[in-house]
Amino acid sequence: MRSLQAHEIGHQWFGNLVTQSTWTDVWLSEGFATWIAAKMMDEEQPADRKHINLVASREAIMVADGGATSHPVRREMHNRAELDTVYDRVPYQKGGAILLMVENWLGEDWFQQGLRKYLADHRLGNATTLDLEEALKASAEDDPTAVMESFLNTTGVPAMKTSLECKDGCGQADS
Repeated sequence: MRSLQAHEIGHQWFGNLVTQSTWTDVWLSEGFATWIAAKMMDEEQPADRKHINLVASREAIMVADGGATSHPVRREMHNRAELDTVYDRVPYQKGGAILLMVENWLGEDWFQQGLRKYLADHRLGNATTLDLEEALKASAEDDPTAVMESFLNTTGVPAMKTSLECKDGCGQADS
């Protein structure tokens, strides 16, 4: 129950103070409310249990996101019937997981500076994903735009393949 209350309090900033410009960016309110509710609930947790709810949620959405019925976090709505599907678990869970990932990558302080800029720049108005990306880029040492666009606009989770090539005797003990 407290998590639901925290989610709704999160909407005071992400949804009410700044509202997404279109239905395409509904994740800006629901993903943020999910992320900030988990952060609020983490305040009562010992350090080794922080982020556990968002991580569990991330793991669940990663499995679902690879399925045939999945869709990108950001998707255009063309008619009223499509609006009935906009509030499924993808913008909530994957949106929250993406925010946690970007926060961990940029660093909590840089991320919070970017959020403050985003909220101040669009106070009592509308905003887009691009507005958020620009605020984070202006406040952080790294530009999260390409990473965010990739995760928000496609389904699934990136898979990486690596290989190790040893040249010039690497791995051999010095004599």
